[in-house]
Amino acid sequence: MTYMNKNAELKRGYNVYIDADADDLGTQMDVGLLLMEEGDSFTIEEPEKECAVLLFGGKVDIAWGNKHCEAERPDCFHYEAYCLLAPRRTKIVLTAKAHSELYIQKTLNDRDYEAVMYTPDTVQTQHAGVYIKSILPNAGDVNHEVW
Repeated sequence: MTYMNKNAELKRGYNVYIDADADDLGTQMDVGLLLMEEGDSFTIEEPEKECAVLLFGGKVDIAWGNKHCEAERPDCFHYEAYCLLAPRRTKIVLTAKAHSELYIQKTLNDRDYEAVMYTPDTVQTQHAGVYIKSILPNAGDVNHEVW
């Protein structure tokens, strides 16, 4: 699955959506999509900005400090998320084990705190609404699946 940037072609590597140094569109954030292929490595080291790294889909090793997490998420619609939130001055190394797409968001924060890795096992998720799996031609013959 590939997410579209209306202003440019997506490429392997970091694709900028919002650059706080150029025009942050009022967000006070840097936002981008990182596209990686198996074996690719990407390092984030921000002296003044905290960073959130959210795996949309794929399989990556996320390393920070003396910790790491092997994250795998076939897609973001049917599988729960992996997200690292790290304070400024935290070195983060992402290593792709397969094609992977990651959302990266950075913003100024002068507070120091312990980095947190959110995984499907550590967060509570509630699904609301109804997904219509298929609609048959005959009225009333609707197969509903609740998430």
